[in-house]
Formats: sequence, C-alpha cells, structure tokens
Amino acid sequence: MNDPAAWRDLRYLAGMDVLAGDGRIDPALVAADGSPPGALPPSVATRVHLEAGTIEAAMPSLEIHRDDVFEFRGSGGGSVHRQALTDTFRWSLEEDTRAIVIEIVPDGGGPSKRLVLAPSAARHELFVSNLPAENVPHGAHRAVGDEEMGVLHFGAYYELLRNKPTARPLPWLWRAERERKGAGLRSRPLCSVARFFAG
Repeated sequence: MNDPAAWRDLRYLAGMDVLAGDGRIDPALVAADGSPPGALPPSVATRVHLEAGTIEAAMPSLEIHRDDVFEFRGSGGGSVHRQALTDTFRWSLEEDTRAIVIEIVPDGGGPSKRLVLAPSAARHELFVSNLPAENVPHGAHRAVGDEEMGVLHFGAYYELLRNKPTARPLPWLWRAERERKGAGLRSRPLCSVARFFAG
C-alpha cells in the first residue's frame, strides 16, 4: 500500500492500551505544570515536546514493510494482537505565513540547536521515523539480528507507562500480504511508533 493518504490513520501505530491494558504515560515524564519533567528511562533516548499541530501516521520508511502484518507475542509465545504497523509519523502545522522554529534541546543539558522552517502559505510537514538504523549503540546486544533489534526498540515503550505491565507483548513479522520478489536479501527492521494517553 503505497498511498500516503491511506496510512494517515493512527490505527497503524501500536496502541499501548490494547497491548498493556492501560496506555497512560507516566505523568512524571510529561510534566505539564511547568516543572522540569522526570528523567527518561535508560532505554529511551529522546523526548519531543509539541505545542501545536496535528500528528498522523505515515507510510513505513521501507517499502518492503508496507504490505506486512505484524504479530505481538506474549511471553508464552502466543499471539496477543495482529496489525499493520508503521515506523513513521507525520507532524503538520498550519501557521499562515509565519516562520516555524523547532528547538532541539539535549535532555541531559548542553547546547541547543534550531531548525527554522521558512514562511510558507502551505502547511508545514515533518516526518519522524523510529527506524533503528544501526546496531552499534546497543552494547551487549550487537550480535542480535535485525528483527530482534526492532523488538528490543519496541520494548522500551513499556518503560514509559504509568502502570508498567508484567506481560510485555513484542512485535514480530507475521506475514506479508503479497509475495515478496527475490531471495537472499535481508530487510532492515521496522520499529513501530506507539500511541499513549496522558492522564
């Protein structure tokens, strides 16, 4: 499915409420009262603050995953949930003709950087992918395969929940909707984006 409009529905993001029974994020991580937010879990690298705009799902960054179905498996190996997934979301902002400034501040301190989007009458769009492109930062996990690496990345989402579950279903490629052409070629992993709830 290579139609960008067909991927905009948030159903292509893994719902933590479906997988964990409660998708509420730990309020200490998203302090809305102006106080500094709590420290991120060690397995999480980035925090993004959005003050306005619309978030939608977007096409998976790799074409090979656009017809795939993923299965979330429990610790016992049984299927918990199946769905198509994306590793990319789209943030769009309509601000007439004003320039948009995106400030990138390291969570642990240090100099910030700014990304400036020039004034435009059209809607500004920013695509963010969760694709784990390299295996290097994982230390002891360097020897894992691509699919296992994607699973390791998804497991970090459970550390963000208000009520951390004992059972943590993880995604694995279940089947492709269409037959893949060629043989002997390995695809890069898909690490899905997830949906949480504040509260």
